Amino acid sequence: MTMDAELALYRSLARLDMEDVKAQEFLEQALQLVVKALDARLGLLAVGPSPLTNPIWHATHGAELPALRERVSQTIVKAARPGELLVTDNAMEDPRFDSASLEAKSIEQVMCAAMPNAIVYVQGRESRRMWGAEDRHLMEIAVDRFRPLCDQLRWRARWDQDATLVYREKLELNGIVGRSPALANVLRKVAQYAPLELPVLLTGPSGTGKSKLAEAIHRNSARRDKPFVRLNCATMLGDARQFELFGADAGAYTGMRGPIRGLIRDAEGGTLFLDEVGYLPMNVQPQLLTFLDDGKYRRMPSGDEQAANVRIIAASALDLDNPDVMLPELRNRLRRLPIAIPSLASRLDDIPELATHIVCQLAMEQGTPGLPLTPAAYAWLEQRGWDDGNIRSLEDVLRWALLNAGDARAGAIGVTHFEGVEYDDDLHLGRQTDAFRRRFAAMVLARCGGRYAEAAKTLGIHRSTLYDLLPRVSDSDDSS
Repeated sequence: MTMDAELALYRSLARLDMEDVKAQEFLEQALQLVVKALDARLGLLAVGPSPLTNPIWHATHGAELPALRERVSQTIVKAARPGELLVTDNAMEDPRFDSASLEAKSIEQVMCAAMPNAIVYVQGRESRRMWGAEDRHLMEIAVDRFRPLCDQLRWRARWDQDATLVYREKLELNGIVGRSPALANVLRKVAQYAPLELPVLLTGPSGTGKSKLAEAIHRNSARRDKPFVRLNCATMLGDARQFELFGADAGAYTGMRGPIRGLIRDAEGGTLFLDEVGYLPMNVQPQLLTFLDDGKYRRMPSGDEQAANVRIIAASALDLDNPDVMLPELRNRLRRLPIAIPSLASRLDDIPELATHIVCQLAMEQGTPGLPLTPAAYAWLEQRGWDDGNIRSLEDVLRWALLNAGDARAGAIGVTHFEGVEYDDDLHLGRQTDAFRRRFAAMVLARCGGRYAEAAKTLGIHRSTLYDLLPRVSDSDDSS
């Protein structure tokens, strides 16, 4: 088989021109060539961030995709790494894999090659011969031919399968980047909720872009020409901070330098965005609930009732179902129109657009030239998975890479420029906010002589919330 077989496969693959046939036809014809050359029983050629579970395009041999998933080894697929050919002649006895799952499917001979967001997988042989050097070389020839073409398919999919296009045509979405179905689902709700006058609650992990979506809801509402006012509730510690929201007249509390206008009044006719609303002090929450019910609030110390025409949009990364975090009545009022923001791990298809957009922004901020990313750099970012980070983490990674590329005077950001990347906790707003809350709470607790009940009352939070911030080391605290 050797040279003649290799040359025949190479020529057959070379004759396949993706421009002359549809993408699906190309994949099917290409896979059949590989299956025939390797004498395989089962085969899969798939393209997409999750090529086995949710491919953009795929071709199969021996079974349709749903049935094929039950017969092939997901363990082996996950173990395959780009640039390496994974080969086993007896997977059930191969120490690299979990034998139990392989025995259940009677999996023996497997050859698998991973590419950035694509995979070629063949399993079993009609002749039952062991894989030889010639077989490995045939697969390497196929992978060399597939790699650039699969990359073209991925990029074609980004432009041809833009799930967000219908919403971008009718919404103003400055700075909201991506084309994934997950983002499209969010934009669908933005289009539905923006014209309404009810509160909106945005939930999801920190760093997923809740602030930009709040602005988008405002810009696409009838209030677009009125103020959009933002308050980070995580900074609200102590009784006096409630006046930042509702305002106060002179003399409302000791040390007050003058009257406080209040953000409710600043947002008149527009939208007030309460970011990290889960940190809103418990003693302030009833006042916000009253305002949501009738549009009225009271300024201190006079207690004069005021009215305001303001729409509330809130966002939280905390579990608002916890009664120690938020009053159930307030949570229900805020959650009239809920939008769950997906994590970056659920939007891997959006990484190329996000990365390009972020690098352009970073370059403008730093006054440096914007650099393109190589296809390999995009693939590196996608394969990272982002289970432990979101868009803010992606921004940190790209800032590091842009600096490295600039120092190297490179013309583009490549994989090597991500080497040594670190995630600096000092730059993470959520972690810094939590650290500040703990330090501040500890200071108040010390001033209160270690009495948790008194400290919690001073801070304007529930005692259990203080226990979460500063767990008790003894039961000596008074219960008053």
